[in-house]
Amino acid sequence: MAVATQRPVDLAGALCAGGPHPGHEEALMLFGQFVGEWDFDWAGYAEGEQTLTDAGEWIFDWVLEGRAVQDVWIIPPRERRGEPGARAGEYGTTLRFYDPRLGSLRRRAAHRARGGADAPRPADGGSSEGGLRNGRCIASVVEAMSVSAAEAPRGLAKTVLAETGEFAIESVECRCGPGEWSSPEPAARYGIVFVRRGCFHRRLNGRESFVDPTVVYFERPDDEQQIAHPGGGDSCTALYLSETLLASLWGGGPGLPEEPVASEPATDLQHRLLLALIASTDDGGVADAVVAAAAAVLSHAAPKRVEAGRPATALARRRVVAEARELLVENPAATVIELARHAAVSPHHLSRVFKAETGETVSRYRNRLRVRLALERIAEGEACLARLAADLGFADQAHLARVVGNELGMPPSALRRRLARA
Repeated sequence: MAVATQRPVDLAGALCAGGPHPGHEEALMLFGQFVGEWDFDWAGYAEGEQTLTDAGEWIFDWVLEGRAVQDVWIIPPRERRGEPGARAGEYGTTLRFYDPRLGSLRRRAAHRARGGADAPRPADGGSSEGGLRNGRCIASVVEAMSVSAAEAPRGLAKTVLAETGEFAIESVECRCGPGEWSSPEPAARYGIVFVRRGCFHRRLNGRESFVDPTVVYFERPDDEQQIAHPGGGDSCTALYLSETLLASLWGGGPGLPEEPVASEPATDLQHRLLLALIASTDDGGVADAVVAAAAAVLSHAAPKRVEAGRPATALARRRVVAEARELLVENPAATVIELARHAAVSPHHLSRVFKAETGETVSRYRNRLRVRLALERIAEGEACLARLAADLGFADQAHLARVVGNELGMPPSALRRRLARA
């Protein structure tokens, strides 16, 4: 049993470090280069087309004995807190630490918090795009800055863009000049790698291949790979799948091809849609896009394997769709992966059968259902749109407002006023 001792608290002294941990310097400098205090301009919006602007401060520092970089953003800056009419503070924080097992950075972000209950807020509790959106909005700005600001070659840098128990998405940036073959590196997970820019030679278990944006290649546990760059570096997106998810897509046990496959236009589009959705939708939408991107690649590599297990009869297909719809009514935030597990079918097959039976994708149906549930709650007098967004599985209040607006032509606040007058 832990017992608190009565002594002065020095959280900053215990948390902050004077620099990077020995051996992690290169990986952590992707964000360590920003250590210090920064000023920035913030812009947001409120429902009803009201635009909000303010200033903010952004602080980066080494933490956890130099094993991580943490940033804290504050809107408005602390020195303006006493000014007449100043907004109460909004805060957010992100912790980025190096995982030696994966050889990449991991990220943990906190949702934004507001200063006080009586603080001036956007009209009707509107949401600010300047704030953290599932830890993605401002955090993604830092990652973009970290790539563009690195003018000199820095070797390999990996950033986790999204991560769940079923999949992880990493952006991999290599700023390597021309060189010899790298040391053999064993893979730890099943991965599908899309090349966005550049080219390189890859040696897998002694067999060589040339990789550029026209192909997709694969990583499998215990495979050893070596890389040689002709120069200029490269950028890739690595999509790692759990063995359970991969087995459901691949048919039978988990597995991936050994040789690279050509990247078809539809595959390229699914990859880009996946990257766009990471910063603009909820986990359900990202999971749908992960399944679509993986299935596009695997269907091209081994169409017969991927096709195996599709519900064979019309009755079986209707049953699968009905079970998925039942779960969505119970849990509007359920992802296509969770729906497929519930219906005992591949998520790829569920996506195809669902569209064939209902005429729309799982994501589209999920949003239509959530809008109807939101209407019911608003009509019953729900006062807190942020709570409503969380209950229905939206990424945040802004996501709720956007989806409701797209579906009904007006934001939730206008709907509430219109229903009140009816």
